[in-house]
Amino acid sequence: MVTNLTNEPQPDIDAFKLYNVKKYSMTFERDGDIYIMNYLNGIWSQEFNLTFEDTLLCHSPIIWGHDNLFNYNHVRVAYLRKLNDTVNKIAYNMNTLYDNGKFTIGFQRYVQQGNTQENVLFALDQSSMIYDYDTLGRKCVYIVINYFTGDEFFNMTQWYPGNNSGGTVSLHGDITAEGFYYSGFCWISRQEDSLFVYAMNPHLNWSGPRRFYAGSSNENISVNLSTKLVHGFNNMFRLRAIWEQRINGRIALVESFMDDRLTSIIDPNVQAPERFELHQNYPNPFNPSTAVTFELYSTSFIRLSVYDEIGREVAVLINERLYPGTHTANFKGDNLTSGIYFIRLSDGNRSETIKALLMK
Repeated sequence: MVTNLTNEPQPDIDAFKLYNVKKYSMTFERDGDIYIMNYLNGIWSQEFNLTFEDTLLCHSPIIWGHDNLFNYNHVRVAYLRKLNDTVNKIAYNMNTLYDNGKFTIGFQRYVQQGNTQENVLFALDQSSMIYDYDTLGRKCVYIVINYFTGDEFFNMTQWYPGNNSGGTVSLHGDITAEGFYYSGFCWISRQEDSLFVYAMNPHLNWSGPRRFYAGSSNENISVNLSTKLVHGFNNMFRLRAIWEQRINGRIALVESFMDDRLTSIIDPNVQAPERFELHQNYPNPFNPSTAVTFELYSTSFIRLSVYDEIGREVAVLINERLYPGTHTANFKGDNLTSGIYFIRLSDGNRSETIKALLMK
């Protein structure tokens, strides 16, 4: 595609309609500059250098093309500008692509914040981006919406503990009485010596994210979230998350999902099922740690505890009020002897128990 002999890392590509015909645009970094190429009439066009006037090193580009029924299209490219060894800042260009192949480079604009910005992705549309932001030594996941009059910022993880980063969103639009967007939101959280993946539907359950144990805090992992899959009855839809997790010395892929309804158009007489389920721990047998996952379909005060073979409580994994969803806790057996242990989940009215085998 590109004949230049210099390294061309970090590509990103997007498809869109231009004059009712499917087109592609691609961006990449070369020698600290950001380039764009367009696929028109069966061939890749000449490349354009978007940052030829920028004296800073630019990297990590992303691209979003906007469908248009006219003979032009807006293609936004965002990227990071390296101010120094520790600070990156987001910049972006709104460019115009015409059906005759001509291309106009837009003005460079900046997301104005005082500290470093990392891991930028487009969020709900080409006018909004999700990224990591350092707030006084603590990382949070932000969304910025770019208006002509300025930027509006949202701290998506301000109410959640630890250092939060690597946010990703899944957008799908369903026009209902409650609004146009139903979307999923996932991110990674480092809390003391543990690493967690959080997943939530921002439109419906800001107060109830689902948390999954993903390893020790010194691991570097990523998480991704699918688009929606409509299934079943009563306007149910499913979003599926997948992330990396170290299990028995290797990096494995772990998945979960969340179901929801388009609540404004379902039958009001249909109620979500009340379900309380404790899944078998994984791995099992284990050494020295294992993940314990359970599902709640109502807000409850939960106690998840571990007992040995003679009935002594040896660990309390969770003892707090939890919201509906899928939850995961980590059981560490470093200070325990080999043998069978019983993991019990209780909400005060009901309980379930599974067997776990620790083999050292």
